[in-house]
Amino acid sequence: MKVETPLGLAKNREGSMHKEPRRRQIFENRMTDLMEIEQVAAELGKAPKTIRNWIAKRLIPYVRVGNKNMVKRKSLEAWLNQKEVKPWV
Repeated sequence: MKVETPLGLAKNREGSMHKEPRRRQIFENRMTDLMEIEQVAAELGKAPKTIRNWIAKRLIPYVRVGNKNMVKRKSLEAWLNQKEVKPWV
C-alpha cells in the first residue's frame, strides 16, 4: 500500500519514502487522457453502439488498448473542430 504525498514522494508499507518513477507518472497522465466508448457517447449525446459503429467504419479517431477501443480527448476535440460548419459571411 502506498500513500501519496504532495511532493511526488510515496510511502511504502514499511513507511520509508521513495520517489515515484517518472515513467509511471507519464503513463498515468496519458491514461487519464483516454476516454472509454461510454464516456465518448455521453459527451456527444449518442448511444455507445453509434460510437462503436463509427469506430468500425473509421469515422472517428481511436486507439486500441489491449482489447478495448478508446478515444483520446484531444483527438476527439480536433475531430469535432474539423466537423464544424462555418457560417456564411
